[in-house]
Amino acid sequence: MVRLGIEEIPEPLLSAVNGAITKNQALLEILAQDFVQIETLGIGGLKDRSDLEEYQYDTV
Repeated sequence: MVRLGIEEIPEPLLSAVNGAITKNQALLEILAQDFVQIETLGIGGLKDRSDLEEYQYDTV
């Protein structure tokens, strides 16, 4: 059995995460709402257009 030893998130970490969320709200909205709508698979997808990953074997 695995047991997590932390009962709650330490305040300094929670504060840092909340500050980062507040500071980067616009970026987070783009990533969460707009970026997920970009087609990534197949010919013409993000993988193909960016040449960062192989797309030839994608099942579309």
